[in-house]
Amino acid sequence: MINLHKGVLKMENENLNLIKEFNRVLKGSVFIYDIDENKDKKQINTTKYDLLDYTEYGSRPWVVVSDNQSNTRVCTIAPLSTGQFGKADKIKTHVDLCLNGKNTCIMVEQMRFVNAHELKTYLTTLNDDTMRMVDDAMRFHLGLQNKINLSEIDSRIKSIVDEKVKNIVNSAISEDILNDIVHDAITTKLNVTTNVNVDTKVDSAVVGTSDIKESIAGNKEGLKRGRKPKYTRYELECIVRDYKMMTERDFCTKYDCKDHKSYIGKHYYAKNLLKNLNSKK
Repeated sequence: MINLHKGVLKMENENLNLIKEFNRVLKGSVFIYDIDENKDKKQINTTKYDLLDYTEYGSRPWVVVSDNQSNTRVCTIAPLSTGQFGKADKIKTHVDLCLNGKNTCIMVEQMRFVNAHELKTYLTTLNDDTMRMVDDAMRFHLGLQNKINLSEIDSRIKSIVDEKVKNIVNSAISEDILNDIVHDAITTKLNVTTNVNVDTKVDSAVVGTSDIKESIAGNKEGLKRGRKPKYTRYELECIVRDYKMMTERDFCTKYDCKDHKSYIGKHYYAKNLLKNLNSKK
């Protein structure tokens, strides 16, 4: 009877500990952790096969990337490295951010699972926007598809805006007409996203009033010269944004990029052209 009573108490204590870990170790939480205290991150380490070891060693911040429902006993974490900052444009498994005043980078390709109770020193919690980028990087690393087809949403919005602009390009532009364009774009965005489980922001996908005016003015100027501008400011901004948020495959499909070189070139061209437009303001 005594042994049975001790066993029940042990199980109850274990359940209480699990509840505490569940409430403490949450997705987006950053902890200071060292995966191997015997390894020096400042030294060149090798594996047991005498080959270079690319693992991020040393005491450093690690962010919890696994879902809260699975963080009771073990959780998945990804390391942060200040030395890798600035490479996210080329390495799709990296997410750049500023943490406590320092530029750093989340290296999703080096994520691993650990016991939740090993994460002791809490540092901070990353915001939802950063964790959405981490989720995108994980999907890219694991070869998983996005929950929704972002290119389909953007294409439908763009087609509505382009059609409205084309119809009124030679007519007087009123604030009511511009508001109707924005309203149609927002409605389309909501109609598409309500059919799928995704959290979106209207202001990141819908062109603003000033951008529409500029797009219309650019089209008028193009008609005067006898040719249509290749890209509007809104289209350039979409290219730059999609390059950061979409997988290379989805981006190439949307913008008809034949290979990796044209994928990089499309973003480089749009980013520089947009920079030139901004400098002329």
